[in-house]
Amino acid sequence: ITECMHARNTRDLAIKLNIPQFHNILQHFLQLQLQHDDCNPEDVPLDKCPFYDRPVHVSNSMSSTFYAPSDVSGCHGMHCEHIHCSPTWR
Repeated sequence: ITECMHARNTRDLAIKLNIPQFHNILQHFLQLQLQHDDCNPEDVPLDKCPFYDRPVHVSNSMSSTFYAPSDVSGCHGMHCEHIHCSPTWR
């Protein structure tokens, strides 16, 4: 059985994904999640953006439960989605 080695931190994930600017992208994304105005998060200097330097967890399968009030086909708008990914799929 071949095991896939998953990245354990943002630096290793950037290398694995071959995205050298991953950490900067992540900082701008976190800024976007935190700001409450229409300012472009990329206009905020990186030293003012949130810094994330904690472990990351990579998984090939996820489940998300969410409320979609515009779609009442679920139980009162509640939905559950499963996302599966295979690193060897081409």
